[in-house]
Amino acid sequence: MVKKWFPLILLIVFTIISMAALTGLARNLAQKTTVLSDPLCKAVWKKKKPYQFAQAMGQARRLQAAEK
Repeated sequence: MVKKWFPLILLIVFTIISMAALTGLARNLAQKTTVLSDPLCKAVWKKKKPYQFAQAMGQARRLQAAEK
């Protein structure tokens, strides 16, 4: 009987875990004033090409290091 229900139980467990993770992510994003206020988010959303992304990540890391 356990073999028959194991895939369904596994699916339910992973669904609950993923819903909890997405809820935490949504809560974190909702607490920010804007999504683009974080330098790393700004680098991801505004840059399209890989070399531009790498340059923006370097700038974002320098900004975060300067803030600390």
